[in-house]
Amino acid sequence: MILAAFRVCIFVIALTASTTLARACHCLHGPEALMSRVIATELKERHGILVDAKVLANGTGAAAHMTTFKVFHTWAGKSGKTITVRHNLNGEACGIKFTVGQRLFLLATPDDTGVLTTTMCSERLAELAKSWGKERVHALAK
Repeated sequence: MILAAFRVCIFVIALTASTTLARACHCLHGPEALMSRVIATELKERHGILVDAKVLANGTGAAAHMTTFKVFHTWAGKSGKTITVRHNLNGEACGIKFTVGQRLFLLATPDDTGVLTTTMCSERLAELAKSWGKERVHALAK
């Protein structure tokens, strides 16, 4: 009986451990001052953009998913009337899914090749920046 209970415990621990280890996405959280520095880095040093946008279309790129957005207003950085952003779909890899017609604030940064990219964590930063207002975002981006 004890041996059977031990085997069940080991099985449960094995299942739990593999599930826990598979979750790799961990977004940065912290006090407002830290998050402010992170957003400033994304906008200034990484040449990111923060836009109020609506999802126009989803598609697939060479190695990741691509989503095209209509830009209503640019809060920081430079963007056109439409932008295309590369992102992963797998939430455990910080991926994010966008729905056609969805309107949101989008924080995206160019990769080494100049392609705009975003993640689940970037979207959390975008919502935080939105809550602070345009004036503060403009100050962070300078």
